[in-house]
Amino acid sequence: MSTLDMVQEREKELQPLYDRMDLVAKQIATGDPNSMYQMMRLDIPSKPVDHVVNIKLNLAASYCENLKILMTGAISQCVVEGYKNNRPLNDKEKAKIEDFVSIQYDIIDDILVNSGEDPFMSWAADQMIKRGGVCGYQMASIEDGIYIPEFVKWDRRYAAYEYDRNKIAWGSFRWLRKPSSLKRHYPDAEIREKDVLNGLVNGFTFVDDKVEEIWVNDHLVSSKPHMFKETPVIIQRCYSGSTFQDSDHIANQGESAIFLNLDLYDEKNRAASIEATLAMKAIHPAYQKTRKDGGAASEGTNGQAGPAYPDKAGAVTEVYEGEEYQLLQVADLKQSAMMAKQDIDRALQLGGQDVDVGNTSDMSMVAIAKTEEIRNKALNPGLAAIAVFKQKHARLMINQYLALLGAKLKVPAELGVPGRKKTFSKSDFDCDFSIRFNYQSKSKEMDIANLALFISTEGKLPDKVRYETILQAENPGEWMALMDSQKAEQIDPIIGIQRRGLALCDEAEELEGDAKDAKLIESMVLCERQVAIIMSRKNPQAQLEPEQAKQAGNGAGNILPKMLGGNSGASQTANAEKVAS
Repeated sequence: MSTLDMVQEREKELQPLYDRMDLVAKQIATGDPNSMYQMMRLDIPSKPVDHVVNIKLNLAASYCENLKILMTGAISQCVVEGYKNNRPLNDKEKAKIEDFVSIQYDIIDDILVNSGEDPFMSWAADQMIKRGGVCGYQMASIEDGIYIPEFVKWDRRYAAYEYDRNKIAWGSFRWLRKPSSLKRHYPDAEIREKDVLNGLVNGFTFVDDKVEEIWVNDHLVSSKPHMFKETPVIIQRCYSGSTFQDSDHIANQGESAIFLNLDLYDEKNRAASIEATLAMKAIHPAYQKTRKDGGAASEGTNGQAGPAYPDKAGAVTEVYEGEEYQLLQVADLKQSAMMAKQDIDRALQLGGQDVDVGNTSDMSMVAIAKTEEIRNKALNPGLAAIAVFKQKHARLMINQYLALLGAKLKVPAELGVPGRKKTFSKSDFDCDFSIRFNYQSKSKEMDIANLALFISTEGKLPDKVRYETILQAENPGEWMALMDSQKAEQIDPIIGIQRRGLALCDEAEELEGDAKDAKLIESMVLCERQVAIIMSRKNPQAQLEPEQAKQAGNGAGNILPKMLGGNSGASQTANAEKVAS
């Protein structure tokens, strides 16, 4: 089977999924005449109801935009774990791998923003919310001695793919491009005159573990092998929707954020349209006029025959005597309409419509927790899927970087963006490691509530439980160790002085010139202060006052002025000269 046949066959299989995405896009679209709501007749569903003020509410669009803002602002954490030489990776080794991944995303964001596109996370959140998944194509290269982790964003609506056991066998992406843009990236591409329609060419990119192909309509215009020995495509759908394996299950793979409310938006639009139409008729009512002569009845003064439905706003309809229209009474019409509206609003809320209600003032802790529960219900499936996407993407970026190094290409010694560059080598990844990402949507209200609860439970619950369940610490043992360390510094200020002095020495190693000397002088001053406190304890008559000891434990900012004032100028000068030498 040719590449073209394979892609077209798979796209046909995925058509129900594409149709569902089109339906979601129509609900979200605003300002597009083709996506406006139109009330349809119940007896003939294909025909619109005449003389209706059609209203399309912005519920779906605003909900998705609120989710996007919250998801984009979620806190991300890259976690590396593994072994090297039969021992766990130390913090420095983990940090090296984490820095590589972080710098890769910095470069990608830099390229995207400079190209006039959205940053990675903003795009990923938008795709996950509206399309129910994220797709991308990664092909790193070296151009003119510059490392480029080229990442091409794919819209899931126009992507096709197949899996081979636990990996992607191939992926394709349909696009519309200007011929000049295509020729700029693929100079050898042959574009026929009949391929150009309205100034654009329709084609697709196909890639597997061996080759990248560019197709325009039904003919191949470019084919290039690549060196990475794996399909450089990352695809991850959202963890929401049905897991059934019915014949039409493809349509429900990776649902959008509004799938629970998708059938309700038009009902809400219908209710709003009815209310707007009734309001218009109240302002500009319709009238009926009876005539006795045998002439043709007419509507208003336009000379046309009277309509079958004479209730158009502002119309004056003439009818023959004895043939007046009579309205069939419906009991409790207003009451039924109000109850239906309340049911629809309640159903929208259950579907997650009110995700961002955290701006209410003076909320109780229980109310804040309920708000956070609603927020997480809407955000967690998408954030979890983005985390898995980045996990796959990070592994792919590392593999491609190592492949470039293995090919003995002139990979730059430093990678990164201006102001943040680091050196990486093959040995940095010569270990058995895993990468995962954690995302957490944060709200100030919930942070304050958790902190208040944490403080109020001190001495009433085990510290491990408080850190894990209330503060939700990623590593509660590390947090507890930090707190114990802080308590030790509060008990004896010498501990804090010593730690700060050693930290200043470490900082000095990263500096040069006057900045380095300044750090070393500060470290030396703290050392002298530590010695002074220890000596004072041996001499009770020279014991420090409690307030002085307290200030000594607060860091160099409070100690330094006292030490500079207590030492002679000659001593300070001698110390400075000693450090400088």
